[in-house]
Amino acid sequence: MGFQDKKTTRLLVSPSEPITPTAPAALHRSAPFLDASEQLLFTMFGAALGSQGEPTRSAWHIGKEKLQESVINQRSTDSTLQVQGYPSSVEIGLGAPAPNCRFSADWVIRAVREDNGVRFTVPRYGMLNDRVPNDDALREIRAACQDALATRPPRIEVVAGPPAPESFLSTEPIAAPAKDKGLLADFLWPAPAEFTDGYSIPLPDADATVLHKAMTQTLCPVSTDLGTGTVVLALDGGRPASGAAILAEERDGGQVLRFRLDRGEGRLNRMRSFRAGIVALDNISAALRSSAPESAARIISAVASLCGDRSAPTWAGDLRNGFRQPEYFHTNYDTAKAVPLGHGSALPVALVVDGLDQSLAPTLRKAAAWLLVRGRVLARGFRAETRFEKSVITARRPAFVRFGDRLMPSIRYVHTGSLPLVPEVAVTEAVELTWFWESTLRSTSSAGRRETVLALTGVSRRTEEMTYGAEYLRLLGTFAHLVKTADPTATFRTVLLHL
Repeated sequence: MGFQDKKTTRLLVSPSEPITPTAPAALHRSAPFLDASEQLLFTMFGAALGSQGEPTRSAWHIGKEKLQESVINQRSTDSTLQVQGYPSSVEIGLGAPAPNCRFSADWVIRAVREDNGVRFTVPRYGMLNDRVPNDDALREIRAACQDALATRPPRIEVVAGPPAPESFLSTEPIAAPAKDKGLLADFLWPAPAEFTDGYSIPLPDADATVLHKAMTQTLCPVSTDLGTGTVVLALDGGRPASGAAILAEERDGGQVLRFRLDRGEGRLNRMRSFRAGIVALDNISAALRSSAPESAARIISAVASLCGDRSAPTWAGDLRNGFRQPEYFHTNYDTAKAVPLGHGSALPVALVVDGLDQSLAPTLRKAAAWLLVRGRVLARGFRAETRFEKSVITARRPAFVRFGDRLMPSIRYVHTGSLPLVPEVAVTEAVELTWFWESTLRSTSSAGRRETVLALTGVSRRTEEMTYGAEYLRLLGTFAHLVKTADPTATFRTVLLHL
């Protein structure tokens, strides 16, 4: 590295002097319920996501390996921008997800709240050809964040009511990436063929009262059809025009659980109904274990039959983009809608709930049952004959964050190392797994009421789209739906960030 290159890099990554922020005061006037961490975070959201520089590409790496130019070309993909909030700081990173579920950062900017202001540093950065990779983007985003904090607060709007998820989706599907090389497009298992309208599970030793009580413990909306006496456990999760449900009926003198499904709901929505139904069945079986053990065993057997062993795909004979594809339903790049983060777009960054004085953490965990699990394949090796036998299959999925023995009130959509046999919500250690977004609950109580804020505390962008943004919007919609069903007195406010 030459003297001039060293000087340029040193200036680029050197810490700033503390900046006296004006943005938090402006945010407090428009949204006084935001705390200091959220004020700093949303300011960084607006600056980093609103930065529309030249498109960048990054190459993933594993550990401390040094990449050669030829390897970089093979591993290059559209860069992912991450913005993550912490109690007293915000980190902004640019890089690429690696197949070992870690994030390969070109660089990371950190904004830290101190007594005399906010200081910006660059604690981590790589070097490539004597330069920091994507240094122009680092320079531009750092300047935009410092300017926003000092003089240009983000535009925040507070609107009454919960967000309508569909209103934030683009009308066009996400475009296929130009080249992902060894990392193939996401896939979903189709719902099993037997998971159809009318699928039933007889319960030999459960009476109606015990079964109905077990259904209410799932936290799903439960109602009774006054005309037929049928108990209905709704699986729509707040999705418009969805009538998916589990019905408890009497048949031949005993109780039966029967699925009611919409024929025209589409494969993505069918998978959401399937995941929510499997989690509900699991909860019902747990509640029946002591009072109706034979019925609980029947439900467990049905869940095992529906889920089956789907941990490894079979390979289709055709080639797509130069690689064989698993014989499963591909999504994300051909059917899922995008959440745009370009100029002029709006993103819901917080949902504020005023309701009964009770924790909404169980409701958040329940809402995650409607989020999809996606598989992803890395084909390894150089010989075509063995390349696919050595494939590694990982998952991108919802997961709750855990620090040691403490389960945090945060949910992330992360890249984890294995696919589940049963699509339950995973729990992941809060380590360096690649994440795509994160939502966190906090609450305060007063006079028998509780104000709960579900804030977006981490977001990532690829090109001009929120990565897996459709799953984030589904979480917001289902969470609000479950809260309102359990507490009709609850009121909502949505905080919008305009880019």
